[in-house]
Amino acid sequence: MLRILQTDIGSVITARAGSAVTSIVAGAAGDNAVVNGLSIDRAALGLPASALVSLLFTATLGAGKTLSIGAYKVQDSADGAAWADFASFGPAGVVATATGSGQVTGKVCLTGARRYVRVVFQPDLSAADTDTAQLVAAWSFGGFDSLPSPT
Repeated sequence: MLRILQTDIGSVITARAGSAVTSIVAGAAGDNAVVNGLSIDRAALGLPASALVSLLFTATLGAGKTLSIGAYKVQDSADGAAWADFASFGPAGVVATATGSGQVTGKVCLTGARRYVRVVFQPDLSAADTDTAQLVAAWSFGGFDSLPSPT
């Protein structure tokens, strides 16, 4: 369903952190490693039916070096412990080729998802030892049976 809203968007969505801030250094621990996001209890939010997943990043890169993000996905779980892939967003590919910041986003229909969800992503710096990046996942949940309570 598509709605054009001329109102406060904050009254119809609920935003949540999707991961801790992940800092990586090229060629060091964390570079090209899978990041499992935070477990989100959909029942505590009112079982939203849709979400926008955002991977926000900032990077300091040498000339000609890149920050890439492989396939990122949403996993679901009945108990918050045993996870299975629910939706995939394909590789984002190279997301930065110069020092700067940006974001990668994907929409997901949560109809049929189990109680808990999390984001999984894999950042990769192309340099050997000097480039750095910080990434964090964020959720914007919507599609509630009733409007979310203000927090």
